[in-house]
Amino acid sequence: MFNFISIQEKILVSLIIFFAMTSKSFAVFNGEATSEEITSKIVNIKFFNGACSAVVLSPRVLLTAAHCQDRFGAPELAAFIQPSVKTKACDIAEVGDSAYEPSASPTLPMNIHAPDILMIRLKTPLCSVTSAKLQPSPLQPGDKILQAGHGGGSKVFGQSHQVLLQIVDSSQTASLTTPRNNIERRLLKASAEAYLAAIPVVPFSSVCHGDSGGPSFVEQDGEMLLYGVNGAVLPNTELGSKCSQAYVHLITPVQPYFSWIKDTLLEWNEAFNNQP
Repeated sequence: MFNFISIQEKILVSLIIFFAMTSKSFAVFNGEATSEEITSKIVNIKFFNGACSAVVLSPRVLLTAAHCQDRFGAPELAAFIQPSVKTKACDIAEVGDSAYEPSASPTLPMNIHAPDILMIRLKTPLCSVTSAKLQPSPLQPGDKILQAGHGGGSKVFGQSHQVLLQIVDSSQTASLTTPRNNIERRLLKASAEAYLAAIPVVPFSSVCHGDSGGPSFVEQDGEMLLYGVNGAVLPNTELGSKCSQAYVHLITPVQPYFSWIKDTLLEWNEAFNNQP
């Protein structure tokens, strides 16, 4: 499939960009462009009826949010798209398999699986990406985490963006947000068990649609290590209801799922070589 002539490549890339980046509300707000180190670890996934971000575990295996598949249907294509990189045929791949964590069940709002984490295997490897290393140590309230995403509508077209977050005690999240509906109330209740809660360091900065599944990084010895994937945001309605005014970020940590990640990589004949 990937021996495209030039026009076919352009059409395929254009379709992915169209689905991922048609709305200016789908973006990291008040963020900044990711560093080159992080940029190469983020790709965009086209699902049947939407798009999400993902982090690279290997050139053929991605990690994203389960709610992307739950809400948008089967994953179809993955692409590494950056404005400074000339897209090649090997920067696009068809999706082969996807896998929920074994204990996952659709218990969260909108029939979303918890834990909100999904592994995706590609039929062919992506060629411009680098694998993220996993961070095994738990974080404490007050620790900083960098949330990145590849949602559309960013100030630099196609460039992944990031926001700096601070971890908060999950018991504090109720006082930091005012749910508008039953879905948000259920997410808030689930946050104490299924997610890590964080708030933006820069006010009115946030991830939004299309950034779901994007990676959360912590810095250790000068290296950015993967701690989790973006799950959802909850607004404080006293401030407003837009993504730019969301206050609590819900992140699915990867540390509790190391064994599943390792076993799935081995089942898919991929080396588990990304633990520091």
